[in-house]
Amino acid sequence: MRYPLDPDFARYAWFRIPLNPAAIRLGALTLGVLPGLQRSDEKLTVTRHEIPVADGETIPALLFRPAETDRPMPALLDLHGGAFAFKAAPHHFRLARAYAALTPCVVLLPDYRLLPRHRFPVQTEDAYSSLLWLRDKATQLGIDPSRIAVGGDSAGGNLAAAVGLMARDRQGPTLHGQLLIYPGLDRRMQTPSARRYTDTPIWNTQLNEKMWRLYLPNPSVPDIAYASPLEASSLHGLPNAYIETAEFDPLHDEALLYADKLREAGCEVEVAQTRGTMHGFDWVRKSRITEQSVTRRVRFLRETLR
Repeated sequence: MRYPLDPDFARYAWFRIPLNPAAIRLGALTLGVLPGLQRSDEKLTVTRHEIPVADGETIPALLFRPAETDRPMPALLDLHGGAFAFKAAPHHFRLARAYAALTPCVVLLPDYRLLPRHRFPVQTEDAYSSLLWLRDKATQLGIDPSRIAVGGDSAGGNLAAAVGLMARDRQGPTLHGQLLIYPGLDRRMQTPSARRYTDTPIWNTQLNEKMWRLYLPNPSVPDIAYASPLEASSLHGLPNAYIETAEFDPLHDEALLYADKLREAGCEVEVAQTRGTMHGFDWVRKSRITEQSVTRRVRFLRETLR
């Protein structure tokens, strides 16, 4: 089926993410070089770190810090998307730099472990370990530990929501905002958009179903809400949120349901429903819709972290 995408995105109407072992291996090779290409410039200082995670392992992470400031700064834990299987893509680094420079804040972009070797709960625990590391290293990193937010897109939005739940349940760091960009929040896939968008560009219900089979082969696991946050029994005590959706996206409706559930729990929620967009639209840099979305996200970060 053809979808009325905005002209900025029409050239991608044919593309679907190839979620298969060969594509994941190729992605690991091609995307794996990108962190090494990130350099400091006149606006940002880029440093590389190793974060301890479960089983005595460590994961690499990049930290983007606005230049020419010595005062403790707020921070954003930025969790990239990629179906829990792919490393950060070029637009993830571009957006991390934008958030850091424009908010301004320190941005931590961890390289969490991925499918198919690692399944739930490895990704969520890596994300939560990254939050604890930010808090524990706050003085060393020049971060104000009382002003930390979490964010992510797609699968990263899932992890950001899960980190919010984990921090609350485990009496962890107090988060001041969650930035959820076209997040995947419900493994059940029973919403109207999940039923409707079976052949949409970039991401569709068929790919979503495949991802969930890989990530969560046994849905009877404890703490299912950390995998599927919309199944949480309560969202009380979570930080305020900015939630952004793409129009032609099977994940569209579950994001709106999560926003409603957050409001019912007493959270302030800003929802931005972009039009003429598909999942992952913000990888298109030269788009007025992408520019407007980044502006709204930065405004939310400024207001919630001030």
